[in-house]
Amino acid sequence: MSTGSASATSTNGIRLVEARFASVLLYRRIEADPAAEPYESTRDIIDLPEISARLALADIYDAIAFEPARAIP
Repeated sequence: MSTGSASATSTNGIRLVEARFASVLLYRRIEADPAAEPYESTRDIIDLPEISARLALADIYDAIAFEPARAIP
């Protein structure tokens, strides 16, 4: 018999990363509504205060060869 308490985890953000060109769409939960934050330049840096981190798009796309149809910003 388990006497441990159940804990709930919460998701504060969802990151959608495009593979064909430099684009990340971050949805953060602000109060009850999600707010979308687009990042479309390899010079962009995403602040992630929930985990005390920063994520550079240049790091995400470091070894990616993009399709020629869309220029890299």
